[in-house]
Amino acid sequence: MFEKYTNEARRAIFYARYEASLFGSDSIRPEHLLLALLRDKDETLKPLLPPDVTDDDVRRRVEAAADVRQKIDVKVELPLSEETKKVLAFAYEESEGLSHRHIGPEHLLLGLLRDDRTQAYAILREHGVELSATREKVGATSAGVSAAAHEGQSRGVPTVRDFPVRVEHIGIATRSIEEALKFWRDALGLEVKHTETVEEQGVHVAMLPAGEPRVELLEPTGPNSPVAKFLEKRGPGIHHVAVRVDDIRAALARMKAGGARLIDEEPRVGAGGCLVAFVHPTSSGGVLLELVQHTAGEPGENKEER
Repeated sequence: MFEKYTNEARRAIFYARYEASLFGSDSIRPEHLLLALLRDKDETLKPLLPPDVTDDDVRRRVEAAADVRQKIDVKVELPLSEETKKVLAFAYEESEGLSHRHIGPEHLLLGLLRDDRTQAYAILREHGVELSATREKVGATSAGVSAAAHEGQSRGVPTVRDFPVRVEHIGIATRSIEEALKFWRDALGLEVKHTETVEEQGVHVAMLPAGEPRVELLEPTGPNSPVAKFLEKRGPGIHHVAVRVDDIRAALARMKAGGARLIDEEPRVGAGGCLVAFVHPTSSGGVLLELVQHTAGEPGENKEER
């Protein structure tokens, strides 16, 4: 079904499922697909939508109209609603009609504009987004797009490669931060920007930026700390590698759908007030992987050493 879909379009379908789970919906509806397109709005969609069509605005509209339901676990496979199936069929027709060999977010948007009975259609029309004008823009802006737009795309669940991630930090376990600083600060010349104790994880942390990523020195607060157990088993050294993601819950759902073994299925608060979650080393080549989502005003961003 999705052979012609670009990675961006596949990503939208994935995020639509995630949006549906957030709203406790028993199926993936067109409004969830619209939210998914806005969540990951790429260069293709920017010229097609006015600036006031934002994720926050549409989310408020959808929340106001939706029944209050309990969030559904992201592991649950939600079906496409009949309306969404029609939207995808319309998207295919739009791609064929424009002689495109791919289906991208722009075709999904055209599909949403084909069914005037949905909430997504009503929201788009209220913002002045109209089918024929949008179709003309799509034809003009993507006339040169060919099979190369989706050549080499994965055929399964989107992977972390399809989403923006970057190295956040490398965590190094040590029995004494003060001892470790004799090398990292005094000899190597890195500057300690922030220190704190994360009681939930039983660890003292010192953060030393090394370019954009940073080194995090980890000292256990007591013998029952996970870092203490690591030191007892392996000795000082690299404890984990952390990557920064924009949406940690979506990343966890994506990785679980791809078969990854998660230590944390829900994020928790980590150093600097970030949301964090760990992936088991058996899924990442023997390296403990931490996912990190930043929040506004994090201590590690701006504070100096305490």
